Amino acid sequence: MRLRSVLILSYVFMAILAGLIGAIGIRATQTIHHEFEFVRNDLLPVSDVLDDLRRAGMNISASAADFGLIMLADPERPAALDAPRKRLTRASFTFVEALLRYEKMVRTLFPEEESFLAEVRTRGSRLQSSTLALMDIIHAGAGGKELLDAFHRLQEREAQFHIAIEKALEHEKWELVETKDQVNDIIHDGIQTTIAATVAGIALALAVGVALFGRLSRPLAELRDTAERFGRGELSARAIIRRDDEIGLLAHSFNGMADDLDQSRRRLLDSKRHLDDIIRSVPDGLLVTDRQKRVSLMNPAARRLLNQPEEALLGQPLWTALRSLGRLVNEESRDLQEGVELEVTTGERGSGRRLAITSTPLAADGDRPGETLVILRDITAERQIARMKTQFISTAAHELSTPLTSILGYANLLHDEHTYGDFSDEQKRAFIAEVHDNAEYLYELTNKLLDLDRMENGQAIPLNREAVDLAALIDKSTRRYRQLFPDRSIDIRRREDFPATCLCDPLRIGQVLGNLISNAIKYSPSGKPIRLLLSGEAGGARIEIEDEGRGMSSEEQARAFDPFYRADDSNTAPRGTGLGLCIVKNIIQAHGGRVWIESALGRGSRIGFFLPAS
Repeated sequence: MRLRSVLILSYVFMAILAGLIGAIGIRATQTIHHEFEFVRNDLLPVSDVLDDLRRAGMNISASAADFGLIMLADPERPAALDAPRKRLTRASFTFVEALLRYEKMVRTLFPEEESFLAEVRTRGSRLQSSTLALMDIIHAGAGGKELLDAFHRLQEREAQFHIAIEKALEHEKWELVETKDQVNDIIHDGIQTTIAATVAGIALALAVGVALFGRLSRPLAELRDTAERFGRGELSARAIIRRDDEIGLLAHSFNGMADDLDQSRRRLLDSKRHLDDIIRSVPDGLLVTDRQKRVSLMNPAARRLLNQPEEALLGQPLWTALRSLGRLVNEESRDLQEGVELEVTTGERGSGRRLAITSTPLAADGDRPGETLVILRDITAERQIARMKTQFISTAAHELSTPLTSILGYANLLHDEHTYGDFSDEQKRAFIAEVHDNAEYLYELTNKLLDLDRMENGQAIPLNREAVDLAALIDKSTRRYRQLFPDRSIDIRRREDFPATCLCDPLRIGQVLGNLISNAIKYSPSGKPIRLLLSGEAGGARIEIEDEGRGMSSEEQARAFDPFYRADDSNTAPRGTGLGLCIVKNIIQAHGGRVWIESALGRGSRIGFFLPAS
């Protein structure tokens, strides 16, 4: 049942209850009014008629007395008796009329009071007969003793009638008293009935009110408790819908609001987690400083770049903390975007690392005004690449100038007609061989630079795939280097599972083999063997080149495939550009394979690659 219906029914019930109480009061009032009307319209007129009878009797007695006195005083004057006779006659008629009215009223109103009526009627009749007897004696002209006796009887009977009238009046007074008592009883009963009805109505209204209050307050209290639990953070709290009235609709609306808030909270949490994931995955370090330039927030990359625990930096002035970690470069430009650099000198990984620091004011917020976002970017690799490019330019110039000088020297000897005939044919063939070898070296160097340019521009290395006999290709490459370095032992160890053919670019794989074999020869002592380990692997061929050279540290292995990187860039280091392994890695990856290094300082190196068969 809907709340509006419950309230309407309660209003109707209250109206009916008030109507019942009012009807009881009206009924009591009507009864009292009826009793008062009875007294006013019935009892009081009876008293008036009794008074009329008493006065009429007294008039008869007075008229008779006047008549008798005149008769006794002057019996010889008949004219003097006319007025008293007329008064006696009128009094007699008035008496008879009042007696008849009284008899009619008593018979109508008090039929059970016949004794009083008989008494009054008897006494009245006797008084009337005495009056008539007196009038007969007067008309007969009698006098003396007979007239006196008649007059005395009249007075005696008038006195008796007066006594009867007094009794009737007493009875009427008693009736009035009884009626008053009845009225009082009615009033008292009406008051008690009204009080009882009012008390019963109030009690019933209270019972209905308590029932309605319980029906209305219980679900509201449950809804309040649910709202308080929801407000304390128990977002799974939902109102139990037990009814389909307005309270049920309110509970349904609350559940809808709670679902919307929970979904909004989940979306916010998801967005926050997503934003946290983005911030954690950003490779650059992020710091947030407050208006006092103290560190208030940092991401994992910042902790990693600064190599410091979070608690060591939070709450510390930014620039004081940074200066404690290393040397600030361009510190005078640290206002905003000038690009301050920090050369980290603390910690195991600090030596030589360089960080670029930029700061950007964050949008003003009511709770966090004056915050600044500080970005730390590791530019160590950029600096190293710049340094390596500088070294490459120097190395490339040297690498180019050396074969070019040799080519020009031998070309000049062969070109000069004055000296050309001084050399034997064998010497001329040696000169031409030197020119060819140096030109081939320049060609390979040029191809490496072109490959590097393609890689840096995001272009794939072009491949011309064909079915290649890997064993034959490896034999051809090793045979060439055996001829170039006859004093070096190059052994091939091939397992039976090594695939016979492979779909690849033979020129590019030959380039890979040449780079790896030449590196093994350059970086291992003279007289130490070079071994090629050939085996099969699921889906392709596994080729490893092993030497017994100086080996590489873990840091050198991590950077060995970087362009222009050379583990030994001293003046006594073997000739090279630092591009060989970088190109090897890209060629193998272009074929869908992989490259790896197994090495340790003083224990030589093993560089291998996997080449898919198809």
